[in-house]
Amino acid sequence: MEGSWLSASGADGLAATIPAVVAVPDPDRRFGPLAERALRHGSPRLHLRPFALEDAAPLWQATRHPDFNAWLTWPQPTAPAELLARAQRMLAQMQGQQACLLSAVDRGSGRWVGLYRMAADLWRADEGWFELGMWVHPDFWGAGLAAELHALGTSLAFEGSDTPGLSARTAAANVKAWKTLLRMGFERDHACDIAVEGAPAHPGHVYRLGRLAWARATQQPAAA
Repeated sequence: MEGSWLSASGADGLAATIPAVVAVPDPDRRFGPLAERALRHGSPRLHLRPFALEDAAPLWQATRHPDFNAWLTWPQPTAPAELLARAQRMLAQMQGQQACLLSAVDRGSGRWVGLYRMAADLWRADEGWFELGMWVHPDFWGAGLAAELHALGTSLAFEGSDTPGLSARTAAANVKAWKTLLRMGFERDHACDIAVEGAPAHPGHVYRLGRLAWARATQQPAAA
């Protein structure tokens, strides 16, 4: 898409409500350091930074695309204010150290590419595993950026923490997503239902990648 990220369907008004400066969450022993390290962690086409309230504008624009919205675990927002409220809750999770939520930005254009989220794995939280989530703006589909962002986030998680492994859940019908995970070295673990707010759950699977398997695949040191 050429020109402004702000659509004529209401994102202009959303952007007008967003403060110019949003504080980076205070670091702590787990997700805070990852958010800080992300600022120094990049790939040839992408760099990462902590999610900010201003990112609600391009996220709103992305939710106008039906294929993007199909795999969200929350309803398609019907107004910019709904998306802004959700973005504020996402920031609260970061500030409470419940998650590390990062924005991926295109190096060439400076445009917002997508979100990358790390939180405690619900099934293996006592072992220190992280669960990943990723959403890429439809304007950047088909260019290999999903795989690039996955690789970037995975290396950040393993190099920036002592987590023994990563997991991701995806719907069985979301073929592109689980094929990307398999290409990244994740292995299908077990079936699960993916809860969706106000709608039937998506049948899906959990995929896992352990630290040793990642180290072998990338020829990186396995030690945390």
